[in-house]
Amino acid sequence: MKRSPATTISIPVWIWALLGLTGFCLAWKWIKNEDLGFQLHAAKLILQSGDVPRGEPFLWTEPGGSYTDLQWLWQLGIYGCWRWLGYGGLMVVNIGIQLAALGVWGWRVFRMKGRPLGLGSLWLLLIFFFVNIWPIRPHNLSWIYLGLTLLVLEEHSRGNRRALWLLPLISLAWVNCHALFSLGLLATGLWMLGDLVLQIRREGWRLRPQEILKVYWPMGLAGLACLINPYGWQGLVFPLHQARIVAGNHVASDMIYEFQPLWRAIFPKEGLSSVANYFNSATMLILLLLLLSGLVLGRSKIPVSAWGLIAIFTILAFRMVKNFNYFFILVGPYAAVGWDAFLACRESGIRSVVRGAAVAICLFFCLVVPTGLWSNWSWGMPFGIGLEPKVHPTEISEVLDRCPQQLRVLNGCDNGGWIGWISGKRVFLDGRNDNYSEELLSSYGKSVESRGAFVALLDRWQIDAVVARYDSEPLWVPTLIELTRRSKGYFKDSSGRPLSLWRCVARDAYTALFVRYDAAPAMIENRSFAPGFDSLRGREDKLDEILRTQAEKKEAGWGKLFFGAEAFPLELNLLVARSADFGEYTEAKSYAVKGMERCRWFFPNLWSNLAYVFEMEGDTDRADFCWRTIAVKTTDPKWKEKEVSALKRRKGLKKESPAY
Repeated sequence: MKRSPATTISIPVWIWALLGLTGFCLAWKWIKNEDLGFQLHAAKLILQSGDVPRGEPFLWTEPGGSYTDLQWLWQLGIYGCWRWLGYGGLMVVNIGIQLAALGVWGWRVFRMKGRPLGLGSLWLLLIFFFVNIWPIRPHNLSWIYLGLTLLVLEEHSRGNRRALWLLPLISLAWVNCHALFSLGLLATGLWMLGDLVLQIRREGWRLRPQEILKVYWPMGLAGLACLINPYGWQGLVFPLHQARIVAGNHVASDMIYEFQPLWRAIFPKEGLSSVANYFNSATMLILLLLLLSGLVLGRSKIPVSAWGLIAIFTILAFRMVKNFNYFFILVGPYAAVGWDAFLACRESGIRSVVRGAAVAICLFFCLVVPTGLWSNWSWGMPFGIGLEPKVHPTEISEVLDRCPQQLRVLNGCDNGGWIGWISGKRVFLDGRNDNYSEELLSSYGKSVESRGAFVALLDRWQIDAVVARYDSEPLWVPTLIELTRRSKGYFKDSSGRPLSLWRCVARDAYTALFVRYDAAPAMIENRSFAPGFDSLRGREDKLDEILRTQAEKKEAGWGKLFFGAEAFPLELNLLVARSADFGEYTEAKSYAVKGMERCRWFFPNLWSNLAYVFEMEGDTDRADFCWRTIAVKTTDPKWKEKEVSALKRRKGLKKESPAY
């Protein structure tokens, strides 16, 4: 007799435990979250005032604005975790929430199969662990609530009518934790519509309205439960405001990664340049293909009422990468059932190989992630507790905090929440792009691309302070430095010494803080240097010999994908570029020489930054030597293009832009 496929496979508990440990290792990394700052800040304001925010609490640019804060319960929860457990405890709780959401996911698979999860479920979860970025965001609770909503609807389709009574409770909790409670209403409405169509097909139009209401009125009650939020009707209809962004008609759709189409995330315009890029694109593509093919394999187990919902969520996922995880929460269990059945029918040897491969991958990442090898190879976030400095400029923000004046601060959209949280200052904009005007975000985007737009923005908004990142806002620092040079003598101190209108009062390898003298005269200019600024001291006359010696080194080539970030002087390369921006050419050359001598490979990025320094000094012979060396040592055509355009760039750097 042929055995039932479902009884031919068993996955030990220790493998599931190993899978959970793998997820924990991947999630235990430095925090990079543009929303965390304003979420903690909002919770603090709620506790201080005893009410949710009504007016705009964080932006000085929206004095008459409002803030519909449907995340208030989430914010209070993470604020409590942070106060009592620190960032490490907050990370643990966040990982637990996401694993709980996947636990609901697994329970749905079990209820559909009636048997334990199989190899298909194991692999889908494993690949999702790599695709997921494990953010500290209220989306994590929405995964749980969406999974519970779908579980209730599936139980209803299996004949458990009482399960629908849980929908109002789920909606009540969801609407006070995250604005995407609308997904629950969408799922419920589409499921009810599909179920109703199915009943009409079975029984014809003899179905009486009273019978429909008797069965489905708990679903309507779930919609009414969404009115029980601090904002009432305003909170209920707030997702309609967000729908404009989701539909792709908002400027944020072009500026923010998570609003990009799914295919652009898999195949980015700028190409793939690191292990992390290749790995992320490959795993997302593999997971997408497995989900779609799993739907085909498990189609017989999918409730008829679910197909309309699957179609809508598929469109949303392809339209915006932000929706991909919700797509996984919905269709993942159906695909898992299909793949579990498919693999259960394979020969035992094939199943053993599939299971062994999953175990080997888990063991591999449980080894290389905690030791730091993975973050080194992938050039990704370091393992452990920490804050990514570009999105979380803590030291720069603390300098602002020490300023007693309330300054009109200009900043980026993804670090504004953190600056406001640490400094207590109102900021230009933050990550809540659905709570302020589109024009505000657009003006920021234009200032990043045009010096003229940046200067116009400074004048229009009467900016007092600028938090500028060298890579995210590359034109801001050079423009402010030029304004500083030109405004020399604009003011005088008590001794009669000339002072500039703008001055840099704090900076690190990623960010600089410029403040107007008349806005905060007590803040002094920062002139400190990182270690290595004097490595060339006493050897200036040997610079040519040093460069010739370093030019003999070989380029890493494709090897850089495997040697990892630690094999290259990335921090020193940043310091070269930063020092060049500020006109500190002696220090820039010292950092470059130190980086060259420390690295065993020829690092073209470092040489190109040094070439820029020589160009700015007018030392064209040494600049040409750097570019020729790069052209000889590398095969990447982008460096040849840079060499060809060097002369044009030199001329452009010497010109005075009419934008100032």
